[in-house]
Amino acid sequence: MKLTFKISMILYISLLISCNSNQYVSSQQYIPLNEKKGEIKSNIYINTFQIGYSITNHLSLYGEYLKRNYQFITVFDGFENFGQIGGNNKILDKNLGLSYFNILKKYKFEILFGIGKGTYGYYYYIHNPDSNYSGKTDYNFGVDSKKFNLYLQPNFGYKFKEKLFIGEIGLFSRIYYTRLYDINTSFENNSPTPSKQIHLIFLNKDNMNFYFLEPGIFLKAGIKYMSFQFIFSPQNICLNNKYLKIQKMNIFFSINLNINLFKQ
Repeated sequence: MKLTFKISMILYISLLISCNSNQYVSSQQYIPLNEKKGEIKSNIYINTFQIGYSITNHLSLYGEYLKRNYQFITVFDGFENFGQIGGNNKILDKNLGLSYFNILKKYKFEILFGIGKGTYGYYYYIHNPDSNYSGKTDYNFGVDSKKFNLYLQPNFGYKFKEKLFIGEIGLFSRIYYTRLYDINTSFENNSPTPSKQIHLIFLNKDNMNFYFLEPGIFLKAGIKYMSFQFIFSPQNICLNNKYLKIQKMNIFFSINLNINLFKQ
């Protein structure tokens, strides 16, 4: 019962961190850490499914699917103002990839190369029903686009084992490029609120390029065929745009399923 409660709290915190007004929220990194030919390694999160298969003792193929629609609403109540700020952040990603892996005793190394496409959507509004514009949205901004993804991600891990218990701990760093294209925007400001630079960067653009650096640590713990995975990214960085509002810290808690098609 206590374990179930702790798992539920971790899932709640990870969702709470992600449900906000950020324009970019990193997807969960894939960290299979393959060892030999024939392994099928999958990762299951609330809105993400990742699965890979090692075709040789050093190469694997994998796929990823992410569908996310985070809603956010904040109510403000001041001396002269009462209303709400809200919106959503929508992502659909479909990626395929290839990885090279190697193992030296208990130490593991794997580098992933991923490519894919998807869609991106973001909406933000401020509504103040006590203002002179009662009944209207005082400030709203929206963007929808298609997207192209490309990334490189090295993983370093250490495997430890105690009887039936198996664990892995290590580091990763994903270098992520995404190109938004066929961009459509909407913008309206009927209030004294100054237009936000984080929204203006999208206006009158057909396409935009963003580069991200996403380092972090991971921990896996469980048995041979199933483990729990914890990922912590303390400082995600947008390398080429200082105005884009990104979620700098991420926490993911997911389930790994591991199968080997060949006799052990």
